[in-house]
Amino acid sequence: MSRFLVEFNKSYRSKSKFTVCWTMLRGNYLVELYLFIKAMYIANVLGQLFLLNAFLGNEYHLYGIDVLKRLLANQPWTTSHRFPRVTICDFHIRMLGNSHRHTIQCALPMNLFYEIIFIFFWFWFVFVAISTICSLLIWLFTSLFYSYQEAYIRQRLLAMNKISKSQRGQVRSFVTEHLRRDGCFITRLVAKNSSDLIASQLLSGLWEYYLDSVTNKESSKRRDSTSSGSGGEGRAEHNRRMQQEEETVIKRVKS
Repeated sequence: MSRFLVEFNKSYRSKSKFTVCWTMLRGNYLVELYLFIKAMYIANVLGQLFLLNAFLGNEYHLYGIDVLKRLLANQPWTTSHRFPRVTICDFHIRMLGNSHRHTIQCALPMNLFYEIIFIFFWFWFVFVAISTICSLLIWLFTSLFYSYQEAYIRQRLLAMNKISKSQRGQVRSFVTEHLRRDGCFITRLVAKNSSDLIASQLLSGLWEYYLDSVTNKESSKRRDSTSSGSGGEGRAEHNRRMQQEEETVIKRVKS
């Protein structure tokens, strides 16, 4: 997973044409995509609710609220002007070439079932919308704030005996520079879909990989500084010898 995050950042950086866009997406691509899909779920549910309102009319988006008001007022909630049970029907009877118009009272028993079905649809859409909004807010809170993510990662690493309580700075750099929001997001998904034990083992492996990469970087920096230092001493020695040879030549010429 560490190699995936590193290689993904490198490849995405090489393909990106806009630096500003890259700095916004770097390490946040999966989180932003997931939150965008959550927002599309909410838009889908609300859109279906208002499409039914446009199809049925009679302020269907307030249907469930009216039902709750009737229940609280101890009124029959199954009677509504949206689905009437009894109405007036006009029909014509043709007798001996003459058309006779009759108006009578008609019963519509199927509206009882339609009303219950559409009441269920209303409460179902509202339940899905509220649960999706709550899920979006929870993921938004847990994915945006690094302090919450740092506490989550440190708790798992402490449980696996990989760190001590004094290594807060290393854990912070591990979260902000190595995992970033996408890595923490993937870890949370692994914990939710499998178990905290598997997520903790995954974090342990990532932590060891991070420590190895930090050690390798420090050793390469030391080698570079040593080689640059030895190269500078060699150039100084060479300049000193050249100066001594010039002085020797000048003395010979004068003599």
